[in-house]
Amino acid sequence: MKVKKIALLVVCLLVIGMFSVLSVFKLIQTSQVRQYLYSQGYNNEDIKFIRTKVGKAPLFKTMVIFKDEPEASYFYRVRDGEVLQFTHSVVEGVSNKRKPEGEYKHIDKR
Repeated sequence: MKVKKIALLVVCLLVIGMFSVLSVFKLIQTSQVRQYLYSQGYNNEDIKFIRTKVGKAPLFKTMVIFKDEPEASYFYRVRDGEVLQFTHSVVEGVSNKRKPEGEYKHIDKR
């Protein structure tokens, strides 16, 4: 009986620890992307929404929606300490038609 309680406690601690670590990594990446956007000349008034999610590939991706283009979302990731914009798309539920490539306002030129 005592062994079962200890095993259950260990499993619970591992699960809680895993979620805590993921939350910290999400906060760190969100902060890194926000700092990158500031370095590119954006400010809080330009950003409508920014959120980091856990996915498959890349493991952490940060979605940014700008106030002057609420129908488009831009996705960033951090690789080796460098913030990279890796794709963009229309926001689900806002528009179901694709935007021509030249109409996106906030594509990184690098």
